[in-house]
Amino acid sequence: MPRKKTGTLDIDPRFTIPYRTIDVTDPNLVIPVRVDDGLYRLKAAVRYPFSVDRRLYVRTGIALRIPSTVDVAPYKPDRTIGDSPVFTRMSVHGVVTNIFETIRTKNLYVLGPQVIPSMYDGEIVLLVMNIGKTSVTLDPGEEIAELHFDMAPISVLGLDQILK
Repeated sequence: MPRKKTGTLDIDPRFTIPYRTIDVTDPNLVIPVRVDDGLYRLKAAVRYPFSVDRRLYVRTGIALRIPSTVDVAPYKPDRTIGDSPVFTRMSVHGVVTNIFETIRTKNLYVLGPQVIPSMYDGEIVLLVMNIGKTSVTLDPGEEIAELHFDMAPISVLGLDQILK
């Protein structure tokens, strides 16, 4: 029977993104591993046999709910409107990249997605290809890709008040 686990991915000290595990026997196998601030390793949820040149969709067992925008306070609120700090409205999206070690040792290359858009709500599923000359197997819990989040400013809340 699948068990579920929930948690948050720390994007920076001011913001987190919630995640939940989906349909996995051991949720601890798929919990993203934090490598650095805002950088996580994604893992395979189940076993995948890759023959030469084969492409497969690899389930990570991790579902995200990325908001469309977030309001982020500055690290040091040096600009205020009255007693309130100025907030920046940010758009958030995830970026998936290959792990060099996985390419080198298993010859598995993540073709997509490269970007997980804001407002995405669902499991991260990766299209992976065996680029080697021999068949390989990706086992549950093996790290397959890195995930980090980018935030781009959309507007500064309160800026119109400051400029007056």
